[in-house]
Amino acid sequence: MDATRSIGPAERLLGIDWSGIFGHDGWAVYDKFTSATHQQCFAHLLPRCDSLIEIGTGGALAFPRGVKDLLLAGFEYRNRFRSDEMTAHGMKVMAGRLTMKMWKLVGHPEKHAANERFAKFLENHLNDLFTFLHHPGADATNWRGEQAIRPAVVNRKV
Repeated sequence: MDATRSIGPAERLLGIDWSGIFGHDGWAVYDKFTSATHQQCFAHLLPRCDSLIEIGTGGALAFPRGVKDLLLAGFEYRNRFRSDEMTAHGMKVMAGRLTMKMWKLVGHPEKHAANERFAKFLENHLNDLFTFLHHPGADATNWRGEQAIRPAVVNRKV
């Protein structure tokens, strides 16, 4: 376990040209894996929405609420697919629609610094938000990965 949080360990483990599906939080190092297909972790994005809703007032609430609604809609489409109410093609179509709605939303985050930062992040990762709908076997969160490294992280901190 590397204590620096640099790209080095991931690059040594996977190789910079690794081309799998990469579910992760927003750590910028992951963006360097340009051959990979990325999925931003909803377990990180949804709490960010909640915190913006908690501190927001007036018009500043519309942006994080809208983002949260779109992310949750992604879960809904995935669940419909899993219960055979939607085809894989239908999920891809809905992923495209959700991405377009998100694109429109991030263009108008309301004048609120935290919303603007989140909007910029989402804009930079628009194509990484609904990967799990394009690839039905992919997870919307990085929970499995975090659980896999948890013992090493705990031991590093001891």
